[in-house]
Amino acid sequence: MIFVKRKPSIIFIFLLVLFLIFFLILYPFKTKTKENTDMETLEKRILSLGEFTTVEYHYKDILHYQNTKELKGIELPFSNKSLLILYEGYIKAGVDLHDVSIHVGKEKNITLKLKKAHFTDNVINEEKIQVYDEKSGLFNPLRLEEIFDLLKKEKKKKQEKLKKEGFLEEANKKAEKLLIPLLKEMGFEKITIQFQS
Repeated sequence: MIFVKRKPSIIFIFLLVLFLIFFLILYPFKTKTKENTDMETLEKRILSLGEFTTVEYHYKDILHYQNTKELKGIELPFSNKSLLILYEGYIKAGVDLHDVSIHVGKEKNITLKLKKAHFTDNVINEEKIQVYDEKSGLFNPLRLEEIFDLLKKEKKKKQEKLKKEGFLEEANKKAEKLLIPLLKEMGFEKITIQFQS
């Protein structure tokens, strides 16, 4: 009778010890997996934004072009060509989130390191180019490639002008303003965004 009573209690203790060992072994792995999954979800959400266009500038301008062939400082007759070009286009800038470094710290802290904003688009609308007052010299004719070369130079000038005026810095600030609410929505409280060259 005494032997029968002890047997179930030994089996019960043995099963309880087994269960505790099993629970202690598996619990840390479950926590780690959850953390990894959260980090993966975070990375996917940020990376899914891809190349993030944050600022856009539209322009409309007139270009006056004149060219005359010269020989030893003397203008050659019938070599003067000129034209007026009315054109419009846009320039975009943003940050590339494919190359972001994410560090999640304690107490809901997160640091994002990403490259500074760059120009993503610089387009002149070819369908809206209008040429006025076109004069072609007999010995210095206007060529279509010449017009496109002129516009290509204008695009570069516009881009350089915007760069000097802080267009890329503005793109960085806009990216920050758009990313912070997204990260707050994901539960982060202290958010640091660093832009690197």
